[in-house]
Amino acid sequence: MKNRFIRYTGRETLLYKIVDSMIFDIQKTLCRIKYLFRNRYLFIDKLHLGCGGVYLKNFINTDVIGRCQSYIDITKKMPLPNQSVNTIYSNHLIEHIYLKEAIYHLNECYRVLKKNGTLIISTPDMRKIIKTFDERNIELEFQHDEFTLENLYTECCDVKFHPSLYINEMSHILFGHKFLYDFEYLKHRLQEAGFTDIKQVGNRETGITQIDELPFDEAMDSITTTIVAKKNDNEII
Repeated sequence: MKNRFIRYTGRETLLYKIVDSMIFDIQKTLCRIKYLFRNRYLFIDKLHLGCGGVYLKNFINTDVIGRCQSYIDITKKMPLPNQSVNTIYSNHLIEHIYLKEAIYHLNECYRVLKKNGTLIISTPDMRKIIKTFDERNIELEFQHDEFTLENLYTECCDVKFHPSLYINEMSHILFGHKFLYDFEYLKHRLQEAGFTDIKQVGNRETGITQIDELPFDEAMDSITTTIVAKKNDNEII
């Protein structure tokens, strides 16, 4: 039903935006009530934001809806003290909020991280997306099977592949993305939030075992960038 509604409206009509916003707000409220009292008593050292039901061992796994250990809305002030977390990780999350909200979120991450704390973000990379559809006739090897991007897209979306359609699907229509980044622009925003030592790493090369052993989707892996940023500040917030 949901997929049919998305296809019918294209995520672009006022009707879709109203209905989607109402349903999401109801889900958030129910989840917030469910986890209202847990936030106060959690000892948090490593934080997994937008877990979507994927649990990382030794992390507090949070989300705004669905199955999680605690409720955190990344568009709002996080219910955590200053300098209280060593590691924050999110995977395919920041692109689902608007740029203004993302800027606020990065500042919040900086606030709650301890000195020398680490922020790890995996997100679709606009530069990689463009490169991928530019090279769409090149066969991509995933595990032991060979696929073209057209085949992958057709199987996923059940429509004929066109580069412009693919870009729009990645941008918002299919996944509900709000803003896509490339490494350079996200690095710029991280620097503005106060982060230093910002680098792009392999999606399975963060140095944290629980993250590096996650079963990344092979198709999404090719257009994903993973960024590691450090809070190396001398100030006391």
